[in-house]
Amino acid sequence: MSVFDIYAPIGGTMIGNLLVVAILEGLAVYFWQFRKMAGAKAQVAAQTGKALWLLLLIGAKLQEDLAGKLLLISLQQITAISLAYVGFFFITQISGQDKTMPRWLHPVLGGILALVCLLIATNPWHGLYWTELRLEGETLVGVNGVWSHVAGYYVYLLFIINLAFGLRWVLTCVGSRRRQAFAISVLPMITIGAHFAANLPGEHFFAPTALGFLLSGLYSIVVYRWWLFFTILPEAQAAVVETMLDGLLVVDQEGYIVEMNPAAERIFAGLPAHKGGKISDVVAAWPALAALERMSVELVRDLPEGKRHYQAHQTPLKNATGHCLGRVILLQDITRHKEDQAKLVEQEKALSVLIERQRIGRELHDGQGQVWSYINMQVEAALSFLAKDESGKAAALLKKVAQATQDVHVNIRESITGLQTKGFSEKGFWQTLQEYFCWFEQNYRIKIVLQREKEMAAPQLAPTVEVQLLRIIQEALTNVRKHAAAKRVKVEIWQERASLFIALSDDGCGFDVAQAEKKKSSYGLKIMQERAEEAGILFRLDAKTGYGTKVTLQAPLSENERETADPPESQTGSE
Repeated sequence: MSVFDIYAPIGGTMIGNLLVVAILEGLAVYFWQFRKMAGAKAQVAAQTGKALWLLLLIGAKLQEDLAGKLLLISLQQITAISLAYVGFFFITQISGQDKTMPRWLHPVLGGILALVCLLIATNPWHGLYWTELRLEGETLVGVNGVWSHVAGYYVYLLFIINLAFGLRWVLTCVGSRRRQAFAISVLPMITIGAHFAANLPGEHFFAPTALGFLLSGLYSIVVYRWWLFFTILPEAQAAVVETMLDGLLVVDQEGYIVEMNPAAERIFAGLPAHKGGKISDVVAAWPALAALERMSVELVRDLPEGKRHYQAHQTPLKNATGHCLGRVILLQDITRHKEDQAKLVEQEKALSVLIERQRIGRELHDGQGQVWSYINMQVEAALSFLAKDESGKAAALLKKVAQATQDVHVNIRESITGLQTKGFSEKGFWQTLQEYFCWFEQNYRIKIVLQREKEMAAPQLAPTVEVQLLRIIQEALTNVRKHAAAKRVKVEIWQERASLFIALSDDGCGFDVAQAEKKKSSYGLKIMQERAEEAGILFRLDAKTGYGTKVTLQAPLSENERETADPPESQTGSE
């Protein structure tokens, strides 16, 4: 004999129970906003089912006829049994075990649930669930049938299965994830405890079942908000994480790897990197990762498909209260970028070589090429004088030829020296410039006086600007040697904002700029102007006959961070 006393499961006041229903529905609405995330829909169903369970019992109490009470109690029984299945669905989905458990388990348990619900709904026709139902005042009295006992065993079986899946989840997790699993696994215990408390003898000021429903709902909110279960791997981001080329590792605050995407598994192939492993073991196998604690680093790995380059970043994971949950390590594949960068450098080198070859060819044609034509003409004239026995005139011409040949020799040596001046990245701009000044002084006995601030940092120039700047300085000194008859050249170097200034002033004879520009033979001036235009260098020439010449260059500094090392303190000369 089983007595269904609708006062016992309700208990307390009608207002109190309706308040619990309202709170449960509010919790269902709250969980609905996370409906695309694991376990959220199960929580919506659980909170809605609990609220419906209470409403059905309230309605059964208000009904006065047997048929009305029986209908509502039948629906309440269906709801109660369904809640046990919802709990099973929730724990397997939130733990991810729904993908690994036997495929037949869900259909079997769901089939039993459907059969029990059908028997409850059709009980008036066969009496397999309840028999001898009658009203004794407001108490519904009946005898449990065979399937009523089966339904009870089914609910207890689901409870045991839920505990088993929860225990398995806890044991297979490590670090903070284990505490997360434990907090979720004990959630059904609150409802089960309230169920047993409701069946204890005695009157209850507030219904234990309703109280258990309320506490379990509030507890689930606290757990999800505290551990941010719904925001670690949202469904919307999961697809991107799974297919992205960059490696992603999620590490908890205890140093355990809790998530890693397929790209990370490929990157860390051969290393002790796996879910549940310690990040410290990975760092021990790949020491370069240790620098991530201080800054982003560039890493290199030799994989079966070849050498790969990665830019590694680390980002802390914190909740709304600032509590650190762990960190995310992202390895961005920059192999293609490095390859494109290397190709671009090679293309720039090839283009620079081609442009320099064209310029050298033009300079040889316009400069030394013209001299060779002059020498050829003078030699032919000398031969003509010798044929006429005018040896004196022939000797004079040959003397000019000898001087021109010597000049060509000097020019060629100077050009070779200029072309061999290289290694800016190895020596630095200062050292390269000073070595050339020393060579010029020693070979032509023209004093170079270098003036600059000793504490001025080495200029950070683009490679093209460095090359052209040095070539312009070399050409300017060549013009001083050939045309100025100077004994001294003053070189001033200073920086203003984003520019480097270099001024070369000689004490030579000077010249008329306007007339020099009209002459086709002013190759040096044209060469300097062309080089300056190609490199974005501002070129200024100040000269006057009898007062020397001054060349001023304004070169743009690179946008990269300027070097902080001080330039060499040695000077080529001094005032």
